[in-house]
Amino acid sequence: MRVASRCSRGYWRGKRSQTRTASHIPSVLPPVQASGLLVLEHPKTNLQEETMPTKLITRSELARKTRPQPVTEPAALIAIRAESDRIGWPVHFATDLGHDANVIATMLPHEPFTWCLRSDGTHMGRAIDTRRAGQLTMRAVAEAFTAGRCHFYVWDGRGLQPMHSAERADERLAELVAERFEVRTRRTSSLVPAKMPDRGQADALAVEWERRYGEAFVTVDTWGGR
Repeated sequence: MRVASRCSRGYWRGKRSQTRTASHIPSVLPPVQASGLLVLEHPKTNLQEETMPTKLITRSELARKTRPQPVTEPAALIAIRAESDRIGWPVHFATDLGHDANVIATMLPHEPFTWCLRSDGTHMGRAIDTRRAGQLTMRAVAEAFTAGRCHFYVWDGRGLQPMHSAERADERLAELVAERFEVRTRRTSSLVPAKMPDRGQADALAVEWERRYGEAFVTVDTWGGR
Protein backbone atom coordinates (compact mmCIF):
# COMPACT_ATOMS: atom_id res chain seq x y z
CA MET A 1 0.00 0.00 0.00
CA ARG A 2 2.86 2.36 0.77
CA VAL A 3 4.38 1.65 -2.63
CA ALA A 4 1.05 2.09 -4.29
CA SER A 5 0.57 5.46 -2.62
CA ARG A 6 3.85 6.67 -4.08
CA CYS A 7 2.58 5.74 -7.51
CA SER A 8 -0.62 7.52 -6.90
CA ARG A 9 -1.84 9.92 -9.46
CA GLY A 10 -1.34 13.01 -7.36
CA TYR A 11 2.30 12.26 -6.62
CA TRP A 12 3.33 12.00 -10.29
CA ARG A 13 1.19 14.93 -11.23
CA GLY A 14 3.16 17.03 -8.76
CA LYS A 15 6.50 15.86 -10.14
CA ARG A 16 5.38 16.62 -13.67
CA SER A 17 4.10 20.05 -12.70
CA GLN A 18 7.45 20.90 -11.10
CA THR A 19 9.22 19.99 -14.33
CA ARG A 20 6.84 21.97 -16.48
CA THR A 21 6.88 25.02 -14.21
CA ALA A 22 10.63 25.40 -14.61
CA SER A 23 10.35 26.44 -18.26
CA HIS A 24 7.41 28.76 -17.68
CA ILE A 25 8.85 31.04 -14.98
CA PRO A 26 8.87 34.57 -16.47
CA SER A 27 12.21 36.31 -17.03
CA VAL A 28 12.55 39.73 -15.43
CA LEU A 29 16.33 40.16 -15.30
CA PRO A 30 18.37 41.50 -18.25
CA PRO A 31 20.17 38.94 -20.42
CA VAL A 32 23.75 38.01 -19.49
CA GLN A 33 26.34 37.01 -22.09
CA ALA A 34 28.00 33.65 -21.35
CA SER A 35 29.84 31.18 -23.58
CA GLY A 36 28.64 32.83 -26.76
CA LEU A 37 24.97 32.21 -25.91
CA LEU A 38 22.36 34.59 -24.56
CA VAL A 39 21.40 33.26 -21.12
CA LEU A 40 18.32 34.42 -19.23
CA GLU A 41 18.62 34.23 -15.45
CA HIS A 42 15.40 33.81 -13.48
CA PRO A 43 14.79 35.36 -10.06
CA LYS A 44 14.75 33.17 -6.97
CA THR A 45 15.84 30.12 -8.98
CA ASN A 46 18.98 28.72 -10.50
CA LEU A 47 17.14 27.79 -13.67
CA GLN A 48 18.43 29.03 -17.01
CA GLU A 49 17.22 28.78 -20.55
CA GLU A 50 19.28 29.28 -23.70
CA THR A 51 18.18 31.24 -26.73
CA MET A 52 19.71 31.77 -30.18
CA PRO A 53 23.27 33.22 -30.22
CA THR A 54 23.43 37.01 -30.66
CA LYS A 55 26.08 39.11 -32.41
CA LEU A 56 27.72 41.74 -30.21
CA ILE A 57 29.16 44.99 -31.68
CA THR A 58 32.70 45.62 -30.46
CA ARG A 59 33.92 49.07 -29.48
CA SER A 60 36.11 49.34 -32.58
CA GLU A 61 33.21 48.41 -34.86
CA LEU A 62 30.99 50.97 -33.19
CA ALA A 63 33.67 53.65 -33.56
CA ARG A 64 34.10 52.77 -37.22
CA LYS A 65 30.37 53.11 -37.86
CA THR A 66 30.08 56.44 -36.08
CA ARG A 67 33.33 57.93 -37.40
CA PRO A 68 32.68 60.72 -39.95
CA GLN A 69 33.38 59.65 -43.51
CA PRO A 70 36.24 61.49 -45.27
CA VAL A 71 35.03 64.32 -47.48
CA THR A 72 36.52 64.59 -50.96
CA GLU A 73 38.33 67.89 -51.44
CA PRO A 74 37.42 70.08 -54.44
CA ALA A 75 39.63 69.52 -57.46
CA ALA A 76 40.60 73.21 -57.51
CA LEU A 77 41.92 73.02 -53.97
CA ILE A 78 43.92 69.89 -54.72
CA ALA A 79 45.41 71.61 -57.78
CA ILE A 80 46.58 74.78 -56.04
CA ARG A 81 48.04 72.81 -53.13
CA ALA A 82 49.95 70.59 -55.55
CA GLU A 83 51.34 73.65 -57.37
CA SER A 84 52.27 75.25 -54.06
CA ASP A 85 54.20 72.11 -53.08
CA ARG A 86 55.91 71.96 -56.47
CA ILE A 87 57.10 75.59 -56.37
CA GLY A 88 57.81 75.61 -52.64
CA TRP A 89 55.80 78.79 -52.05
CA PRO A 90 54.54 80.47 -49.99
CA VAL A 91 57.47 80.51 -47.59
CA HIS A 92 55.72 83.07 -45.40
CA PHE A 93 51.99 83.53 -44.78
CA ALA A 94 51.29 79.94 -45.79
CA THR A 95 47.95 80.31 -44.01
CA ASP A 96 46.77 82.05 -47.18
CA LEU A 97 46.19 78.57 -48.59
CA GLY A 98 43.68 77.99 -45.82
CA HIS A 99 41.86 81.18 -46.76
CA ASP A 100 41.83 80.01 -50.39
CA ALA A 101 40.29 76.70 -49.28
CA ASN A 102 37.49 78.54 -47.49
CA VAL A 103 36.73 80.58 -50.61
CA ILE A 104 36.76 77.51 -52.89
CA ALA A 105 34.31 75.79 -50.54
CA THR A 106 31.74 78.49 -51.37
CA MET A 107 32.18 78.21 -55.15
CA LEU A 108 30.24 76.26 -57.73
CA PRO A 109 31.93 72.99 -58.77
CA HIS A 110 33.36 74.38 -62.04
CA GLU A 111 33.53 78.09 -61.26
CA PRO A 112 36.71 79.65 -62.74
CA PHE A 113 39.05 82.00 -60.88
CA THR A 114 42.47 83.60 -61.13
CA TRP A 115 45.20 82.73 -58.65
CA CYS A 116 48.56 84.28 -57.80
CA LEU A 117 51.29 82.40 -55.96
CA ARG A 118 54.04 84.42 -54.25
CA SER A 119 56.76 83.59 -51.77
CA ASP A 120 54.86 85.67 -49.20
CA GLY A 121 51.32 84.48 -49.80
CA THR A 122 48.59 83.89 -52.36
CA HIS A 123 45.83 85.94 -53.99
CA MET A 124 42.59 84.77 -55.59
CA GLY A 125 40.38 86.66 -58.02
CA ARG A 126 36.77 85.63 -58.60
CA ALA A 127 34.45 86.62 -61.38
CA ILE A 128 31.85 87.47 -58.72
CA ASP A 129 33.65 88.47 -55.54
CA THR A 130 31.25 88.95 -52.62
CA ARG A 131 34.09 89.90 -50.26
CA ARG A 132 34.97 93.15 -52.01
CA ALA A 133 33.14 96.04 -53.63
CA GLY A 134 35.11 95.39 -56.83
CA GLN A 135 36.78 92.39 -58.42
CA LEU A 136 40.40 91.68 -57.48
CA THR A 137 42.46 91.56 -60.68
CA MET A 138 45.84 89.96 -61.17
CA ARG A 139 46.99 93.20 -62.76
CA ALA A 140 46.43 94.96 -59.43
CA VAL A 141 48.36 92.21 -57.63
CA ALA A 142 51.27 92.52 -60.06
CA GLU A 143 51.44 96.27 -59.52
CA ALA A 144 51.40 95.90 -55.75
CA PHE A 145 53.89 93.03 -55.38
CA THR A 146 56.08 93.17 -58.54
CA ALA A 147 55.06 90.87 -61.36
CA GLY A 148 58.49 89.23 -61.57
CA ARG A 149 58.01 87.67 -58.12
CA CYS A 150 54.56 86.21 -58.88
CA HIS A 151 53.21 83.13 -60.62
CA PHE A 152 49.80 83.63 -62.24
CA TYR A 153 47.23 80.92 -62.98
CA VAL A 154 43.64 80.45 -64.06
CA TRP A 155 41.44 77.63 -62.83
CA ASP A 156 39.14 77.02 -65.82
CA GLY A 157 36.82 74.59 -64.08
CA ARG A 158 38.85 71.49 -64.96
CA GLY A 159 42.51 72.33 -64.46
CA LEU A 160 44.96 74.93 -63.19
CA GLN A 161 46.46 76.68 -66.22
CA PRO A 162 49.66 78.78 -65.88
CA MET A 163 49.50 82.25 -67.43
CA HIS A 164 52.50 84.15 -68.79
CA SER A 165 51.29 87.46 -67.34
CA ALA A 166 48.79 89.00 -64.97
CA GLU A 167 47.00 90.67 -67.89
CA ARG A 168 46.52 87.35 -69.66
CA ALA A 169 45.12 85.80 -66.49
CA ASP A 170 42.48 88.53 -66.24
CA GLU A 171 41.64 88.19 -69.95
CA ARG A 172 41.21 84.43 -69.70
CA LEU A 173 38.87 84.75 -66.73
CA ALA A 174 36.77 87.26 -68.68
CA GLU A 175 36.54 84.79 -71.56
CA LEU A 176 35.31 82.03 -69.25
CA VAL A 177 32.73 84.35 -67.70
CA ALA A 178 31.43 85.21 -71.20
CA GLU A 179 30.91 81.48 -71.89
CA ARG A 180 29.21 80.52 -68.64
CA PHE A 181 25.67 79.82 -69.91
CA GLU A 182 25.37 77.50 -72.88
CA VAL A 183 22.28 77.02 -75.04
CA ARG A 184 22.16 73.55 -76.57
CA THR A 185 19.70 71.00 -77.89
CA ARG A 186 18.45 68.07 -75.86
CA ARG A 187 19.76 65.67 -78.49
CA THR A 188 22.90 65.34 -80.59
CA SER A 189 22.86 68.06 -83.22
CA SER A 190 25.21 69.74 -85.68
CA LEU A 191 24.06 73.11 -84.37
CA VAL A 192 26.91 74.88 -82.57
CA PRO A 193 25.85 75.75 -78.98
CA ALA A 194 25.65 79.44 -78.12
CA LYS A 195 27.54 80.70 -75.06
CA MET A 196 26.86 83.89 -73.12
CA PRO A 197 27.39 85.40 -69.67
CA ASP A 198 23.76 86.14 -68.76
CA ARG A 199 21.18 83.49 -67.80
CA GLY A 200 18.22 85.61 -68.91
CA GLN A 201 19.66 86.10 -72.39
CA ALA A 202 20.40 82.40 -72.68
CA ASP A 203 16.86 81.41 -71.69
CA ALA A 204 15.40 83.86 -74.20
CA LEU A 205 17.60 82.44 -76.96
CA ALA A 206 16.55 78.89 -76.07
CA VAL A 207 12.88 79.86 -76.49
CA GLU A 208 13.59 81.59 -79.81
CA TRP A 209 15.52 78.62 -81.22
CA GLU A 210 12.83 76.20 -80.09
CA ARG A 211 10.24 78.23 -82.02
CA ARG A 212 12.52 78.54 -85.04
CA TYR A 213 13.79 74.97 -85.31
CA GLY A 214 10.86 73.10 -83.80
CA GLU A 215 12.81 71.25 -81.12
CA ALA A 216 13.59 71.75 -77.44
CA PHE A 217 16.62 73.74 -76.34
CA VAL A 218 17.99 74.02 -72.80
CA THR A 219 20.22 76.44 -70.92
CA VAL A 220 23.16 74.83 -69.11
CA ASP A 221 25.18 76.51 -66.39
CA THR A 222 28.67 75.21 -67.15
CA TRP A 223 29.90 76.26 -63.71
CA GLY A 224 27.51 73.87 -62.00
CA GLY A 225 27.91 70.13 -61.48
CA ARG A 226 27.94 67.82 -64.49
